[in-house]
Amino acid sequence: MDRTKKLSGGKHPYFRHLYHRWLERIAARKSYPTKAKPGGYLVEITNVCNLRCKTCNTHKADRPKAHMPVDVFAKLIERIKAEGITTVGLHTVGEPFMHPDLEGILRVCKEEGITPALSTNAQFPDKIQDLWDKGLIYGLRFSIDGLALVYEQIRVGGRWAKIKAALEVVRDTNKGRHASRLPLTIDCVICKPNLTQVLSGQYLKYMSHYTFPHMVRFGVVNGLTPDQQAFEEMKSDGVRYVPAIPCAMIFNAIYFNNKGEATLCCRDYDDKLVIGLALDTPILDLWGSPEAYRLRDAHIAGRIAACNRCTKPWPGDVQNLNNQIRKRYYSCA
Repeated sequence: MDRTKKLSGGKHPYFRHLYHRWLERIAARKSYPTKAKPGGYLVEITNVCNLRCKTCNTHKADRPKAHMPVDVFAKLIERIKAEGITTVGLHTVGEPFMHPDLEGILRVCKEEGITPALSTNAQFPDKIQDLWDKGLIYGLRFSIDGLALVYEQIRVGGRWAKIKAALEVVRDTNKGRHASRLPLTIDCVICKPNLTQVLSGQYLKYMSHYTFPHMVRFGVVNGLTPDQQAFEEMKSDGVRYVPAIPCAMIFNAIYFNNKGEATLCCRDYDDKLVIGLALDTPILDLWGSPEAYRLRDAHIAGRIAACNRCTKPWPGDVQNLNNQIRKRYYSCA
């Protein structure tokens, strides 16, 4: 038997399967080279959340709940700023407005010349108004997965009345002119309970009263959750799912948990992809460290359980849903 035949596993189907999986892993690694510098920086100022969303189930993670101390955040921002970064997301797993000193966090950003990107479940209209009045927020992203009762069915513990109040805060701030003072992006995760509402164009029509239609973004529920049973129940019919390996995140962006540790996953529920403490080591040194490359290799080889459980919707199906939504909206506008 020649060398090529030996490598390919010969005629045995099982060994041929292993050989082709090996080739796929090599191809995947070549198609996702690690960036010399991370393309995104997200800081988890808290992993505490006020809701129990069926598309997320963050509360089922094993990691202890805690808020990042303001002094730790200040040290981390110094490290991030040293890399020439000017915008930092203040969210990964938890709800930023649950931090007991969010004002202190935002003041650090303002003093250091860092623009904070705030993503929230919009259950805090009074706090949003207060922080705007104090000149501490410059833009918002609301996560709203449906209207009225559909929203409350998905975002368990959330109140639709508070969503409406938060949207009105933004509209009043902008004096009825979208994004004139406080830009607003709205994200909606498409899942089984809201599919009809979203595809009918009703959702986009409602949100267009508060922001531009192109600033309303639609994703599809994925397997990035500690509750796989809930994910199976929430999946939309007609959407195909594929393994999330290789995942672009681990090669392109860096994240920081509430202890100031750098991790390679945006939702590292249980600190399985931590590469080191960013308060002690320059961020680029962590990014290119042996531990970071060990984890990337383990990810590609399928040796990280959390990555193996994660699935993502087929991009073509996501685009088709977006096309249907936009077409229905503009045909009825």
